[in-house]
Amino acid sequence: MKKILILSFTLMLLISQAYGFNNKKEGFILGVGGGYHHTGINQENISNKNFKGFASSIRAGVGITDKVLAYYIREASWFRVENLTQSKDIYISGISGIGVSYYIQNNKFNYPIYIIGALGLSDLANVSVISSIPDTGFGYLVGLGYEIKNHVSIEAKMMSTDIDVEFTFNDIKTKSFNITLNYLWY
Repeated sequence: MKKILILSFTLMLLISQAYGFNNKKEGFILGVGGGYHHTGINQENISNKNFKGFASSIRAGVGITDKVLAYYIREASWFRVENLTQSKDIYISGISGIGVSYYIQNNKFNYPIYIIGALGLSDLANVSVISSIPDTGFGYLVGLGYEIKNHVSIEAKMMSTDIDVEFTFNDIKTKSFNITLNYLWY
């Protein structure tokens, strides 16, 4: 499955004649981003903990107009947690869902600023353990972006998740503040 996805994305990037990669936001879009996050985790009746680390973002969708983009988004915060053997496991907290970006532009105001919103399935997974099954729930994301130049932008986002932990009554709520540098093919 991973090989098919990698091959599909590579073919899309190599085909510059494809509808979408014409320097207009209308049409097919594909984006990647990376940066920094600060995440607070609150497990009911237990404790609050804070983590920092790498933040990632992936988007694939369509520019409905030059001002409105709709896409699948995968936003994730990666962090390390000390386990019982004093080594550190890598965890991912994130959302996968439907996202929208709205570029604030009109005759009087034409700055490359945009608003981001997303709703979707949230997850929390220990990726250090191969057989680990992620706990899931609901999540949302809101933020602001600034297009530094065509295709390149910086975004500040707040992601909130509510994870339903299997076999316990203690749900986990996370709140992540992400700053990412992104590249968007359009």
